[in-house]
Amino acid sequence: MVEPKMAFHLTRELLDDILDGILILNDSGQVIFANSMAISKLTTGTDSMLNRKISELLPAPTEMTWDEAWYQISVQKQRVELNFLSVESIDQREMFFFDASLAPRIGIDGKFAGAVCLLHFASAAEKLAMEVETAKGIIETQLCQLEDFTAIGDEIIGETDLGQVLRRVAETIREHSNFRRVVVSRFTGDEGEREIACAGVTEEEAELLKTRRWSQKIGKDVLRDQFKVGHSSYYVPHDLSDTIPIYGLKSKIPAHEMKDWHPNDCLFIPLFGRGRKMIGLISLDDPRDGRTPTADSLRPLELFASQAARAIDEATLKRELTETKDNLRRLIDSTPDAIIATDAHGVVTFYSDGAKRMFGYQPQEIVGKRLAKFYSDDPKMGLARARKIMEDLMNSPTESITGRILEFPRKSGGRVPVMISAGLLRNESSQVVGTIGAARDISEDIRLRQQIMEKNRKLEAKNAELEEFVYVASHDLQAPLVSIQGFAAKLERESANVLGETGLHCISRLNANVSRMSLLLKSLLELSRASTKALQKDPCDLSRILDDILEDYSDQIDKLGAEIRRLNTLPVVECDGIQIAQVLSNLVGNALKYCADDRPPIIEIGSEGDESSYMIWIKDNGIGIMEDEAETIFLPFKRLRHKTSNGIGIGLSIAQRIIERHGGRIWAEPGQEHGCRFCFELPKERTANN
Repeated sequence: MVEPKMAFHLTRELLDDILDGILILNDSGQVIFANSMAISKLTTGTDSMLNRKISELLPAPTEMTWDEAWYQISVQKQRVELNFLSVESIDQREMFFFDASLAPRIGIDGKFAGAVCLLHFASAAEKLAMEVETAKGIIETQLCQLEDFTAIGDEIIGETDLGQVLRRVAETIREHSNFRRVVVSRFTGDEGEREIACAGVTEEEAELLKTRRWSQKIGKDVLRDQFKVGHSSYYVPHDLSDTIPIYGLKSKIPAHEMKDWHPNDCLFIPLFGRGRKMIGLISLDDPRDGRTPTADSLRPLELFASQAARAIDEATLKRELTETKDNLRRLIDSTPDAIIATDAHGVVTFYSDGAKRMFGYQPQEIVGKRLAKFYSDDPKMGLARARKIMEDLMNSPTESITGRILEFPRKSGGRVPVMISAGLLRNESSQVVGTIGAARDISEDIRLRQQIMEKNRKLEAKNAELEEFVYVASHDLQAPLVSIQGFAAKLERESANVLGETGLHCISRLNANVSRMSLLLKSLLELSRASTKALQKDPCDLSRILDDILEDYSDQIDKLGAEIRRLNTLPVVECDGIQIAQVLSNLVGNALKYCADDRPPIIEIGSEGDESSYMIWIKDNGIGIMEDEAETIFLPFKRLRHKTSNGIGIGLSIAQRIIERHGGRIWAEPGQEHGCRFCFELPKERTANN
């Protein structure tokens, strides 16, 4: 009888001589014995295998999961065949090909005691055949992937629904690639906002992903050459998982079912649109084979990613174009103007709601017909006007016309006066393909303009009557004043002894008031003449006119010790020289009249000009004016409160009337510390008399 110890050694030697690998498992699936072949193929020593579960030593079966296989062995007590698995040596990291057969071990008590696993390792010839078959399978798989990806890529290119494109891309990758979780992101803003579509992700996970933003920092950390695998893919190890958009979702695949892929690893494929601008990203994880991808295995997926990028870019462009068209249509329909477009032959292609409201015609009554019918009831006349407008557009440097007045027919009868603006439409080849124009109803403008013209006519008539009255009244009132002065002089001469000192004082006061009244009437006459006298415009050298004025004031200038600074030569202006001389004389006289007591007068005179007008200014260092006096000093009989003088406050009013009749304007600018500057503008072009 053989002793148990000797029997064990004989059995072990017998098992070690077998060319196949043998593993004996306990009822928990742990290895309790491995023969030499299994040890040599799978590890470098028995200690690396003992007490480890078979699911940790061998990859997941292709036919079923290890849980399913162990249930069939331990509960159903059935034999399990696992064909042509591949595994890497735990220590040597070499690839072996084999098939496995697991049979249940039943104890003396009839209960399940474990299993025996027979591993048949392929010979060199079998291994080569398997490698060829495996390579062939990989190629066939990639060809099928490429065919599927290409077909679906062709379908989504041209799809207008951007959300549908993103969903199709995510679902296609999950279905036809090695990855079970896919997130397709489209960047929607500069702040990292994303529009996403997911496959293999729960709704809760998808909502969490929507809160994750992509930033430039993440891009720099992730899309680095050291992580690049394949043509355009980036394999990111789990130690950078805190920075990737899919971070926060726990992988559903346990680590022991992976090979060299960690559950928190991730694969990225950036999506580039026009101009190589990064428009999105594809994030992938949970590979079905548990392995990190190779460049060859990713090629079909990368080709599909390029198609997806094109489809997303085109769908984005179409969405933006649709939104722009919708916004433009809403804008056009909301405007009261009529917007009408035609083709190159003058046939209406677009007719806005504003046009429908303005003319009463429905779009179906106008679109497809020539616009020439709008220009005139006479077809020949309408066609001639249409041709003239097209000629003007073609000859215009801006290819547009504005402010043209036409009349368009109204469906209810009559014609609508409109002001049109139009321009040419060109295609990408710069060929003229039509016109577009806007027509504004100016019926109300014409009515208001006529009302204003009528009111202006009546106002001009009233002003003329008033000015005539002022002229006549001031002229006729001079005669009574002369009589009063004459009688007062006679009374003073013949009755001086009788009147006494008091009477003579009263006569003196009477003469003074009569003189002032006479001056007021003369000023009114002068103001009236400034408003009614016809302008005699000729080219006038303002510098020569200023020479004469300063000569007239030379005695006063010398008496005051005034300094006159002529900063430049005054221009030659088309004007009434006599009246402009009066303006300059009034301004120079005021600068001398309202000088300060504590400093000698300094008067600066200069001019400026632009394309449309000349500006002449006279600046002094006198007593100046207040801010609130800048407008009121041009009113008749308005005098400065600072200083008394012999004037009555009519000079600036006369100057204002003269300048305004020349089509210009006059104003005053208070100085910062003292003095002020009076400016007036005269147009360069000839203006009609008021």
